[in-house]
Amino acid sequence: MYVRKIDKDSGILYGILLYEVDYSKTTVFHAEKAFKDKDKWYMENGRIFRLTDDGLLKLDITFKKLELDISKNVEEYLRFSKSPNDMTTKELKHKIEITQKLGGDASALIVGYQEKFSNSFAPIVIALLGVALSLFINLRSKSWSVISTFVLVVLYQGSGHG
Repeated sequence: MYVRKIDKDSGILYGILLYEVDYSKTTVFHAEKAFKDKDKWYMENGRIFRLTDDGLLKLDITFKKLELDISKNVEEYLRFSKSPNDMTTKELKHKIEITQKLGGDASALIVGYQEKFSNSFAPIVIALLGVALSLFINLRSKSWSVISTFVLVVLYQGSGHG
């Protein structure tokens, strides 16, 4: 699936190319735009091409409006195009808005967005805990302070957050 442009305000996809590959044929759907109405997706002003495995054109149809069952494909496209760790916070926020506008599940993207901020604050929390632990145990030796901080870091990493 290829989408040239996504209008985040209206949830309309522009410049759609949808490929369906089978053993004996390849079907290509091309449309100017696609939109979701209730739980169904519609493509407008497009063509359907079907090619045989030899590459010969078997079908060429134009349409004004076509109902498609592509909601799973659209959600997969939005989900797998780039992982949250590879995106900037701005890109991630934009993708969350688009996914929610299109009616998809954005919970994994929201967790990735929040994780970016939590990972930034983790070293500060570890430093504060290290200082508090050193003062509480009354460690005067630098080596014991370093060891206690190292233990905190190992505990943090072992908890699955690092």
